[in-house]
Amino acid sequence: MTKAEELMERANSCYAVGDYDGAINCFTQVIRLKPKSAGAYSNRGNAYRHKGAFDHALADYNQALAIDPRFAKAWQNRGIVLFGQGDYRSAITAFERAIALSPHASQAYHYRGRAWYMLGDPTAAIADYTRSINVNPDFPANYSLRGLAHCACREFDLAITDCRRAVEANPRCAAAMVVLGESYEALGNLVDARHWYEHALARRSELTDAERQKAEAALKRLRPTPS
Repeated sequence: MTKAEELMERANSCYAVGDYDGAINCFTQVIRLKPKSAGAYSNRGNAYRHKGAFDHALADYNQALAIDPRFAKAWQNRGIVLFGQGDYRSAITAFERAIALSPHASQAYHYRGRAWYMLGDPTAAIADYTRSINVNPDFPANYSLRGLAHCACREFDLAITDCRRAVEANPRCAAAMVVLGESYEALGNLVDARHWYEHALARRSELTDAERQKAEAALKRLRPTPS
C-alpha cells in the first residue's frame, strides 16, 4: 500500500466516525502527494460540508470537477452545498449535470425536487421525487416531501397516501403528520386533522418553527367550541 493509499484509508475511517477534522487533515496530505486526485478533493469537500464550512466545500468540489468534469458525485455534492446556501437555480444546474452522468442518482433527483419546490414549482418537485422513489423506494423523506408538494397542488388524497407511507416507514416523521393534518382539514375531516396535528406536536422537537406554528394554529382553530 502506498503512502497516499494509507492516508486515504485513514481519512475514510475518520470520516466514517464523524472525525471530520481528522479526515480533512488526512485528505489534505493525500492531495499534497497526489494533487490530481479528484476523489481526495471531493471527499475533503464532504468533510468540510459536514462541518458547515460550505465555502471550503464548494471550492473543493470545484477543484475536483476541474480535474474530472465527469465526476457525477462531485456535481451532486456541489448541488447540495448550493441548495444549502439558497442558490436553488445553480443547484438545479449542478443536479442536472450529475443526473446526465449518472441517471440513477436518486439523491440528485431528491435534492432537485427540493430546489424546485423552494422555487415555487411543486409540480416539477413531484416529478423529481417520483424519479427518486423509482430509483430508491426506501427513502421515507421522498414520500413526505412529495406529499407536501401534492398538498401545495391541492391534491390532498395523494398527499395523504404519501404522508401515511412516510409515517409508516418512519413513525417520528412529524413533518408528514403536519401535512396529514392539513390535508384532512382541507377535505373537511376535522377529527383526523386534529389527530395528526396533535401527533405532530407530540414530536415538536422534530418540527421546524414554521411547522410547529402551523400545527398549533390549526389546533386552536379546530378546537371544539363549548356547547
